[in-house]
Amino acid sequence: MLILPATEDVIAGFIAEAEAAPDELSTIANVMPAPPMPFLPADVHGKPIIMAMMVYAGNPADGERVIVPFRALATPYADMLHPMHYPEMYPPEEGGYHPVAANRTMFLDHVTRSDAELILDRLQRSSGSMAVTQLRVLGE
Repeated sequence: MLILPATEDVIAGFIAEAEAAPDELSTIANVMPAPPMPFLPADVHGKPIIMAMMVYAGNPADGERVIVPFRALATPYADMLHPMHYPEMYPPEEGGYHPVAANRTMFLDHVTRSDAELILDRLQRSSGSMAVTQLRVLGE
């Protein structure tokens, strides 16, 4: 995971970089208030973040080069990106953990700074216990 501060510019920049990246890179950008995760500084908890899951299906050295622009968008709160096998991205869930989610799926051709501003505004207004906007670049 790569965790960045979620500002309008960083959100729009993350999506622009994902669109420009080679097809071997897949990203899932979760824009959300930072939960109290132990690897995040306490002063970040509750602030808007991008919690990005990223996978490069190719040579690890090439993957390292491809993710450089994402790391350059802002100083990461946490950078846990490293070579691993794909199944390691999804560790087993705890036996009693079965969250219920409500969602709405929408499609955009691009995410602009204005779209990012709207995302942050809606997340701030949400009454959900864990409000998240998930952004995935699907290609052409």
